[in-house]
Amino acid sequence: MALRRFTLATDNHPAYGYATIDDLSGSGEILIEVGWLPQAATVALTQQFGLPHEYFPPTGTELQKCTRDGVGGVVYSIEDYDGSSWSASTVASSKKVSLFNENALSSYQVSDHGWYINTASTPGPSDKVTLTAGDLTTVDDLWLMTRDDAATTGILYESGTGSDVSATYSLPTRTRYEITTGIASTEDIAEMVFVNGAQLQGDVYSGSYDYGIGSYDRLLLDTGELHISFESALEATDHVYFFVFSIFPRPYVRVKASSPFTSTGFIIEYGNIPKGDMSFNYYVR
Repeated sequence: MALRRFTLATDNHPAYGYATIDDLSGSGEILIEVGWLPQAATVALTQQFGLPHEYFPPTGTELQKCTRDGVGGVVYSIEDYDGSSWSASTVASSKKVSLFNENALSSYQVSDHGWYINTASTPGPSDKVTLTAGDLTTVDDLWLMTRDDAATTGILYESGTGSDVSATYSLPTRTRYEITTGIASTEDIAEMVFVNGAQLQGDVYSGSYDYGIGSYDRLLLDTGELHISFESALEATDHVYFFVFSIFPRPYVRVKASSPFTSTGFIIEYGNIPKGDMSFNYYVR
């Protein structure tokens, strides 16, 4: 990949302002020439790009199971976990909801046009999920996320109960779990962790910065395997469930992390830029 060159029209020390580079897309590096050896520099995008809507809340979400009423049916009963078993429950009309499918072949968010919440009796509380699409007739359980503010939405990478790998690391049973495999070290993801239907405080894993501590000790990558370690072992009757979302790549521009300065300027890195122009603010001294 060739290093592009862009010269700022300035002789000031320090220099700051706004610049646009035409016909730029994808990822790469640019040498920003200023005419001297910089001591420090910063850059920041000044425009917004149209990206898919995503919302992965770090806490405050409730998970309910939807169990199908009869073989081959399209009506599911909504259930809560009471600490030992699933029992019938309801969803308030004020809740924002999203429905997810998980099976051996794929995990994904069910489109809004494919289902609705209703009640078995009229009038009565909402205790059923009814499908309007016919492609889930072999799925016995679906998962309903409910929130007070906005519905969780995004591209679901994988979901499930994970695998207990505690013994491999000489830890007590139900302390460390493998959530999924095949995650690149630079891939940005968002995870949601539920124990007994309640979401634990979490964070977003990113290849560009360390994972922030939530209600569990560590979320880490081990040779492509995504692991989570809880602060203490889960109880034998606890129900644990994981959701891992792929985050749509965000456009960025930043000063190159290693050896950014040259005798005449500095190097910036850009990434995930849609076809078009890249406009950014800069400061260099």
